[in-house]
Amino acid sequence: MRSLKFADEQKRLSLADAVGRLGLSFRGNGRGVYGKFNRELSGISEEYGATEFLVLSYFPLVPLGAYRVSREQGSKELQFVSKQPLNWLQIAWTWMKSLGVVAAVGFAIVLIAEMSRHR
Repeated sequence: MRSLKFADEQKRLSLADAVGRLGLSFRGNGRGVYGKFNRELSGISEEYGATEFLVLSYFPLVPLGAYRVSREQGSKELQFVSKQPLNWLQIAWTWMKSLGVVAAVGFAIVLIAEMSRHR
């Protein structure tokens, strides 16, 4: 039993090494994990599928990999459980949400410009 836990921990550590350091610069460029599909709660921890993206100005552009991740609720620290095949439904949903945010910001800018012009 103890050797099984050790093997699982070694697998997680090697997967974390393979993923490397995630993070975005202050301008929002880099690599980041987006999405939360097939979420399962177990006590105070949660496990879900997420996709690693190449990110430009906080916008997820190119999917680099998909992983099953685990974390304690409320924590930002992710533990990579396993590598998975890309989930194109999750990728499309992430792109749609991101485009929605861009569209909402664009609409707000146009609305504010129109309101200030009519004063």
